[in-house]
Amino acid sequence: MNEIKTEELFKIEFSSIAYYELLSYKHPWEAIPKIKDIILEKISALDMKSYEKTDTGAYISRFAKIDSSAKIIGPAIICHGAEIRHSAY
Repeated sequence: MNEIKTEELFKIEFSSIAYYELLSYKHPWEAIPKIKDIILEKISALDMKSYEKTDTGAYISRFAKIDSSAKIIGPAIICHGAEIRHSAY
């Protein structure tokens, strides 16, 4: 049975803000419970002039495109250039 390694699940183009922290775990199931803590740590280092905090605890870049029907529940960081489309959750 082939085992999935963290670097195979988390690709840099999808999780770049915490990519290297995630790779410190060999298996994805070890990383998943830590994602909230990693995001909270990264929030403290954000340039707050470029991000807006939502009422759900998400930080969204002023340079991201978010459809009004998308639902983002924090903690979350939506980086510059991200696009969250219709009805995303």
